[in-house]
Amino acid sequence: MKNFLLLLALLTGICHPVKSSAQVIDLGTGGTTRAVVIGISDYQNLSDLQFAHRDAEAFAAWLQSKSGGSLPPENILLLLNGQATAGKVGMAFLWLVSESKEGDRAIVYFSGHGDVESKLLNQPGYLLCWDSPANVYMGSGSPSISDIQNVVGTLTLGNKAKVLFITDACRSGHLAGAAIDGVQITNNNLAKPFANEVKILSCQPNELSLEGVQWGGGRGVFSYNLLDGLYGLADRDSDSQVKVKEISRYLEDMVSAQADPQTQNPMVIGDREALLAFVSGEDLAKIKDLKRQEQPTFSPGGQRGHEAALLAKVDTNLQEMYKSFLAAIESGHLMPSPKGQAVAPKGQAGGLSADDYYRMLIKEPTIQQLHGSMTRTLVAALADEAQQVVNKLLRTDPQIVDDAFPGRVRYAHLPDHLARAAEILGERHYMYRYLKCKQYYFEAKAYSKTAYPDLPLDSLHQLTLQALDKALEFDEDAAYVHLEKGLSYYWKVSQAKVATAHFKRAMELSPQWVLALYYYGRSLIHSDNKLAVYWLKEALKRDSTFLPAYERLHFADTEEEASSGGACIFKMEELSRRNPRGSARLLQVFGTGINGAKRMMKPKNTCCKVLR
Repeated sequence: MKNFLLLLALLTGICHPVKSSAQVIDLGTGGTTRAVVIGISDYQNLSDLQFAHRDAEAFAAWLQSKSGGSLPPENILLLLNGQATAGKVGMAFLWLVSESKEGDRAIVYFSGHGDVESKLLNQPGYLLCWDSPANVYMGSGSPSISDIQNVVGTLTLGNKAKVLFITDACRSGHLAGAAIDGVQITNNNLAKPFANEVKILSCQPNELSLEGVQWGGGRGVFSYNLLDGLYGLADRDSDSQVKVKEISRYLEDMVSAQADPQTQNPMVIGDREALLAFVSGEDLAKIKDLKRQEQPTFSPGGQRGHEAALLAKVDTNLQEMYKSFLAAIESGHLMPSPKGQAVAPKGQAGGLSADDYYRMLIKEPTIQQLHGSMTRTLVAALADEAQQVVNKLLRTDPQIVDDAFPGRVRYAHLPDHLARAAEILGERHYMYRYLKCKQYYFEAKAYSKTAYPDLPLDSLHQLTLQALDKALEFDEDAAYVHLEKGLSYYWKVSQAKVATAHFKRAMELSPQWVLALYYYGRSLIHSDNKLAVYWLKEALKRDSTFLPAYERLHFADTEEEASSGGACIFKMEELSRRNPRGSARLLQVFGTGINGAKRMMKPKNTCCKVLR
């Protein structure tokens, strides 16, 4: 640290900040904004994180957006993974100090490890750089919280610049200070007042920060929601500005709900009226559109890096039980058999399911700190298979489509898994309604003649519709449920208009979904053939390899399309040769197939109507 402070003194000409008037961040006009953005997932000597670097990349992208002030690249020092050495991080801070003038804005964003190596009074904690040693931080060159405080104080009180300081330095990992709560000690010291900056921290001192694939495909829950808020979702009064008080309230609402059943409450410190961002209508529209397309998911976001230290404090029986719980999760043995008899998967002694272990462990107060992680892990495992099926269906994955529609894959176990996941989280959890929606969707999929040979088709149809209605009660905007309901009516000629309405709704909710576009177009062939052709072509714009759309176009009864019948057949044959497994199977599911299409062609490439 001596080297760091010496460089600071040489560049600034002062060793201690001078007293001056308070400065706050205000991304208004005037002055120059500079930012140091650090994200480290891949450490040289420490346990790795997953998505810290992606959070930093996303923050840098926001800075360059209209909402973030349209910063030019030369005003942003982005240090990711191996670039974020102690030397480069120190020089980046010094760059801010040396360049910032009165009225300028300095932004520091750090996402990575924070830790202490021992509970010394003079060791307030460190932000760990890529090359930080595994056990001894003091003297390693990584900035201590005292160094950061000195930098911020110099910027705000000495240079009279405005400072926004954002950290997510409390993610779990195998660190030197794990046994003494080093991450929490570091975050507690980060939360203490520095100078007159606006400070945003990912969680409270006694909490850990979650990261997982459910947030933007792989982000931290804090960073993901922070940027959503800064892009404009936090603008409650719709004045096209995001102030400190608005981002504070938005993070409090969103992060705490999405982290549940673990506890994570971001901290926002500073002038509540300070301006953080102007809202770009174009950027906000993009964010809202992405939100509409997202499928709410639930991923494990545990404390694996702190498990060893926590488990070391309990008896060996609990340690072994916890290991068995994780082993059952890994093996996929999630729930007891329907009759309540535990069935041991291959290689696992005892035969208890993950849910059996969970029910026992959740009652143990000595491992209360692991309860949230256990809950997330089990719920994520219970919901994952169903979510993967839905995700692949929304991508019009050929295999899933082929399996889902003829009912070749049994989904009988999924409703129980989803019901248990919803029960564990409880009705107040934001994921509850999405889990219940999927529960009833897969219940509807399970009503087949193969599964219920003694029930007449009309009874199966009614049970299917009842389950789909329940699904829509929980999530009326579930595009995949509307598509399924449309299909349930589609095969009844008298209900053609009802089917078309549900296909249209699915398409409106998910306008890029090939399957929804296809079925909406297909359902219009006998009522509005011109419109049908339009939507079938729209489906092909999204996926030019989707053979069923070519087949329907081939059969479309218009003069314009009749002349292209041969071209459609040629395209179908070409794509089938290129991907015989996916393409041929899709044609078997959706229509008559290539040979059937050829047989039904009229002379001179004219087309004939095809019955559903």
